Amino acid sequence: MKRRHLILCSLLLAASTLFTPAAEAGRLTPGLQAQLAQMAGDEKIPVIVHFSERIDLSPYASRSDRKTTRTALLKALKGQASRSQASLRTYLNNQGVVSRELWIVNALACELPVPIIETLAAWPGVEVITVDAEVPTPTPLPQAAPTSQPTWNIAATGAPTLWNESVPITGSGVTVAVLDTGVNPSHPELSSNYKGDLLDDHLSGEWHDPYDGTTFPSDFLGDGLTHGTAVASVILGGETSDKAIGMAPDAQWIAARIFDPGGNSTNSNILDSLQWALDPNSDGDAADAPDIINNSWGFEGNLDQCLNDFQDATATLQAAGIHVIYAAGNTGPDPASSISPANNPEGFAVGSVGPTLEISPISARGPSPCGDSIYTPWTGIEVFPELLAPGDNILVANGTSSLADYALAAGTSLSAPHISGALALLHQAIPQGSMSITEYRLALELALLESADDLGPLGADDTYGYGLLNVDAAYLRLSDLPHLALHTPG
Repeated sequence: MKRRHLILCSLLLAASTLFTPAAEAGRLTPGLQAQLAQMAGDEKIPVIVHFSERIDLSPYASRSDRKTTRTALLKALKGQASRSQASLRTYLNNQGVVSRELWIVNALACELPVPIIETLAAWPGVEVITVDAEVPTPTPLPQAAPTSQPTWNIAATGAPTLWNESVPITGSGVTVAVLDTGVNPSHPELSSNYKGDLLDDHLSGEWHDPYDGTTFPSDFLGDGLTHGTAVASVILGGETSDKAIGMAPDAQWIAARIFDPGGNSTNSNILDSLQWALDPNSDGDAADAPDIINNSWGFEGNLDQCLNDFQDATATLQAAGIHVIYAAGNTGPDPASSISPANNPEGFAVGSVGPTLEISPISARGPSPCGDSIYTPWTGIEVFPELLAPGDNILVANGTSSLADYALAAGTSLSAPHISGALALLHQAIPQGSMSITEYRLALELALLESADDLGPLGADDTYGYGLLNVDAAYLRLSDLPHLALHTPG
């Protein structure tokens, strides 16, 4: 799989004469070089320093015990970062620079003046230095006029059929992490599903706030609707009501606030939250890691670009057997309107349809500029997005208060959590058996792709992907196998 250096913008400028030959050789991304060329020597800029040493993920991906494998991988990642970064961190400490370790990608985040960046560009073991780029807040979910039954979307996925099995399949025993604006735990649709204890001191790790260090979950308001709360409710809302607004009403949630109350985020805070998901209570034991991570956000200002800022982190989490789901983006309707990280090879990108099962105008289209998907060896297909799910006229929990408040909303931000919820259902229903953690993860994801209801032109395409989510068909496909096994690629 072809890897590319992290590129944060396409502006190409000649390196300033301020930089060393090592810097000119490519250790500073073009975007960083362009910014540094405009800065005075004492000005500072937030950067991420990436080290060249990488963990070989394959030995972990091929193991079968999720808990011990995740803990072993966690230990290896932290150990690698500690060893390879030691001398540079000592140097930074001596310079009075505060740095933050991003061990999931073997990197450091810090704010540096130009001369120190020049020094680090020539530092042994440093691979590349990037701008700690800003990530835009998710596109506000527009209020939509009701044109169908409020929970049409859940019925369209086949989830209620699984709820009505003799042994109900409702996501019981499965944990989903929501990386978003936060989640309001007081909403009746979500309070009983929080994996933490709302009555204790909230220090057990089920909530992560890289900005203010708060220990109690919350959500901020955006255009009258709490984005993360809405997303979480599509995954697992409905356990305490008769509204059936969520896919897996007995699943549990944990959450990280990757956007601050002003709606801003940075690469470093998102990477920090992704690594939190591998060890939520920070005790070195990854047994409490979630099964699924929902990401209803992306670089919506960078259409048809392959930005690899989160590719390594996604691959690491996948090697730990964790499903990592991304919203395709509200950047349609033109072709080649995909965004990162959804369009990365590892990205499971989810687009949107409305009640008539037509593609939503805002749903991003392919093809992806990033090359073959990780699913291509098994399906022989390369499309963007991977799958579609309902994204128009969706009834969601509105977390503006602790009351049972609801709203109708739209966007691929609401399509992605349908897939996260569907995977929670399959996790409960389909045992791993003798498969490795990677084989099991892929088996469930491929079942969703290969059982999707074809929409639009015959076959998979860069508008409708593989088709519309049909979790009941995926369940039947998997449960009909006498022994769960991943078929041979090709």
